[in-house]
Amino acid sequence: MNSSEFNDLIATVAPTIAGALGGPLAGLAVRAIALALTGREDAASDDVQARLAGATPTDLAALKTAETEFRARLKALDIDLERIASRDRADARRRETELKDRAPVILAAVVTIGFFGTLALVLRFGLRPQGGEAVLVMLGALATGWTAVLNYYFGSSAGSAAKNALLERMTGQRS
Repeated sequence: MNSSEFNDLIATVAPTIAGALGGPLAGLAVRAIALALTGREDAASDDVQARLAGATPTDLAALKTAETEFRARLKALDIDLERIASRDRADARRRETELKDRAPVILAAVVTIGFFGTLALVLRFGLRPQGGEAVLVMLGALATGWTAVLNYYFGSSAGSAAKNALLERMTGQRS
């Protein structure tokens, strides 16, 4: 399993913890994952990755429980991850406007052209036996970068979070 697959697994089972991994609460999120899977907050990352790679239903249930506890802990500390992310995006956009900084636009264009250009070349010419893996790694990195570009300009999971909150209020259950 690569790190993207680990992230996808965590995002599926424990979306709040996964969302915290990329921000100021990453340490708290990593400790929650480690505790859920190994019973120790200070477990080595290799141990955690090994448990994720061979995750059993019991491991997934432990992650789901950690998700519930993590949400409760954030609520008790009055921490709203979406509000933090929203402020971060707003600060970046305000900086861009105030400084008339073109770097984000240029980087977004380069990443977009690079991603779709590389994708088109791979689809047109295929992969050569030598260097094919490097092209796939580059394509994966560009895809991740392009996702970041979309998140920067259009937000990420705010709509999903709002939908989940609405469903929760309507049904009285957590999704």
